[in-house]
Amino acid sequence: MITLTKILIIFINLIDFFLKNFFRRAYFKNLIYDNLRQNYIVKKIKNKKIKFFIPSKASKYRVDKFFVKEPETIKFIEKYSKQKVFFDIGANIGLFTLFASSLNKHTNVFAFEPSGSNLGILNRNVSINNLEKKITIIPFPLSQKKHSINIISESYLYEGGSQISFGKAVNDKGNFFLPLTKYKTIAFSLDYLTNNKILPCPNFIKLDVDGNEFEILCGAKKILKNRTLKALIVEINLKSKNYNKISKLLKQYGFFQANYLSHEKIISNVIFERN
Repeated sequence: MITLTKILIIFINLIDFFLKNFFRRAYFKNLIYDNLRQNYIVKKIKNKKIKFFIPSKASKYRVDKFFVKEPETIKFIEKYSKQKVFFDIGANIGLFTLFASSLNKHTNVFAFEPSGSNLGILNRNVSINNLEKKITIIPFPLSQKKHSINIISESYLYEGGSQISFGKAVNDKGNFFLPLTKYKTIAFSLDYLTNNKILPCPNFIKLDVDGNEFEILCGAKKILKNRTLKALIVEINLKSKNYNKISKLLKQYGFFQANYLSHEKIISNVIFERN
């Protein structure tokens, strides 16, 4: 017997399929979730309670899977938690930003996140945990040039989405994607920000930017040369041209590939360290 609930679920799924395949709009199910639920989740990290705002299905999934989806990133941040400066490049809604900040009260965390959809949640997560003095949010993209203006393209319009590019709308597999939103903005290189004393040189970096890793690292050669930087963890497609280019670039500055762990079919978090 078909109940009213089943009919409603079928109706929502049909609308979701229609919007996704014919108009490439944000999933209808996510929109329903966003409007019906405005929740918080509390995670206990090293005897500290961290609160996360989860206004969307995607953001709830990220928080629920935080300790199991990318355990190598957790271990990497724990290993270098005694260092003073951490760059979380591609911070999304702030999971690893808050985690790093909770491990050491003396660590200054800089969270880079240009996505308009994620930025508001990142801001809120920092604020509700009273970490505004420890975490600095940088709301613009990074580039190879010291400063440039170009188009940001996003493939998701809900909080917790991850596909974003600066310049060409290309994903981490090297394929073009059809953006749901795009707008012009300014970007800076990491070397420009540190050379001009806007930001300090980092001790460790997490880099997760869906295909823009090599360009960002090319704009950070002075940072790579600086022995203050101890290690990086880079999320990358191991079958992409970027992987070989990044490995070669980092090798020039004394970094070796210490470890990697695949958390998707061909996407891995690769750790680069130096003695």
